Amino acid sequence: TVPRPRSKPSARATATRAALHPAPHPPIRAGGRFGENRVIEFEEAGFGYGPSAVLQDLTLTLSPGAFHILYGAPGSGKSTLMRLCRLDLVPTTGRIRFFGGTLDPRNRDAIADLRRALGVVDADSPFLDHLDVMANVALPLVAAGTETAGREADLRALVEWVDLGPLAGAMPAALTRTERQRAALARALILSPALILADDPTAGLDREGA
Repeated sequence: TVPRPRSKPSARATATRAALHPAPHPPIRAGGRFGENRVIEFEEAGFGYGPSAVLQDLTLTLSPGAFHILYGAPGSGKSTLMRLCRLDLVPTTGRIRFFGGTLDPRNRDAIADLRRALGVVDADSPFLDHLDVMANVALPLVAAGTETAGREADLRALVEWVDLGPLAGAMPAALTRTERQRAALARALILSPALILADDPTAGLDREGA
């Protein structure tokens, strides 16, 4: 019996599968007693401004495939924790490990590699106003030095996956708040990150948009 050839998956199916099942890509070498099955690990970490501690004695592990919701009162340190996760801030006490290894916050190349492995959606994600939706979604590819030529089908499939296909050529100023957040989600997924960090991404959205 001659096996039937398998059909080639569509660009949309490929983009959707990549978005839902991102491939891990650790930016640093794993070492010590921590393994790569831990994306980010806080070990008695804390952060403060002078004598005032915003976070302290935080021990937390973020593992592949896990889904966590962080909630708390305003000013309780939620955004500070998110910034620590992507090393926008450096802990003042304790330590944070990424993909099983340590990272020198003075090593700009290592920081860049880490951030390429993270997808970020903020409450008010910024866009370049002179670029259309498709070009804004492609920005992480450009920043990573990846050629966008030949990737148009994948980009369009991802934009369609967040229901922005008809607006692929629109400028950010023409988008509603809900549409901007959808575009931000597509941009966060374009590099198939190992971890998505969403800081209050539904703020200001109605129930349908959220």
